[in-house]
Amino acid sequence: MTTFSASVMPTRARRPCAGFTAASLAAGAGTLDAILIIMVMPPMSHYMTRQPWTIRKGATMAQAHALMRKHAIRHLPVLDGGALVGLVSERDLHLIETQPGGNPAVVTVEEAMTSDVYTVELNAPIDGVVEHMAERKQGSAIVIDPHGAVLGIFTTVDALQMLAEVLRKATR
Repeated sequence: MTTFSASVMPTRARRPCAGFTAASLAAGAGTLDAILIIMVMPPMSHYMTRQPWTIRKGATMAQAHALMRKHAIRHLPVLDGGALVGLVSERDLHLIETQPGGNPAVVTVEEAMTSDVYTVELNAPIDGVVEHMAERKQGSAIVIDPHGAVLGIFTTVDALQMLAEVLRKATR
């Protein structure tokens, strides 16, 4: 069973109802005076990928690439002794491959990873996470528990799946 948290946002808006013609809408018919709109916000756990594949910081970029290909993923949280220390992406791999002398079989994940990882807790409002990712052009957010252990990953693909679900529900 999916649980949702509700955030209440007061507003006074006029919104057209489905099924009315442009002429009737122009005349003011078929609008709703909304005093209060209740938005249902699903939890992060509803859309994130649980128990994502991870890689150790001492692995090579070739090993990271093989793991990404095998599991059709583009982001790998990087761990050191179980602790999150970075994130390596398919883009990082391509950057290494294009550098003079950049050999994925030699370059370690630690050398290529981003150490400034966007992390969120499981109860983070998903709208804020998506907005943050869009503003900073980040491809993922690592979902952690209060102790910093990796619980999941939320990627742009997950966000697009969420958008598709919202659009399907809105047009029913």
